[in-house]
Amino acid sequence: KMLLPLLLPVAARGLSMIARRDMLLVAIAPRSVETKSVEGIGLETPGASSFVTLDSGVKFKELKSGEGPSVGPSSTVLLQVTGRFLNLDGVKFYSTPADEYGVPEPLRVTLGSGQLVRGLEDGLIGARKNEIRRILVPESRGYLSELEEPRPTGLGLRALKSVLDNPRRDATILFDVKVVKIK
Repeated sequence: KMLLPLLLPVAARGLSMIARRDMLLVAIAPRSVETKSVEGIGLETPGASSFVTLDSGVKFKELKSGEGPSVGPSSTVLLQVTGRFLNLDGVKFYSTPADEYGVPEPLRVTLGSGQLVRGLEDGLIGARKNEIRRILVPESRGYLSELEEPRPTGLGLRALKSVLDNPRRDATILFDVKVVKIK
């Protein structure tokens, strides 16, 4: 009875609870596998373009326009990235590491080399320098194992593991990406 008030916020966030007289189990798997909308987790972007859907199922929209040449399928790029799980209410699992002054140090990757999850690469093609894109990556083009890049850190790794271990998962991910430089 004393734990019930502590668990009500857990139940309100859409997590499953199983209770028995002698034991209480709390699972971190969502009750349903419906994909939440971006707006449903407070990440709406008024004035931004609508999502473009690619053949791979990846969706993206431009949050800020860029300039200059565009990212190609084998471009080397510097990126600032934030990743969130849509089915876990937008829990942030990755953010580009910052230097000692708190300035994000861009992630250097070469597209087509397997350094990023496939859906993130799909959504970057055509982006320009200083462009910011919101990319929705379906499970089929996202994290298929814990070894995919960019590697989640801290609580994000545990969140990813809980998604991957759930056989009824929906691992749709949202990436906000800024293209800092194209080489």
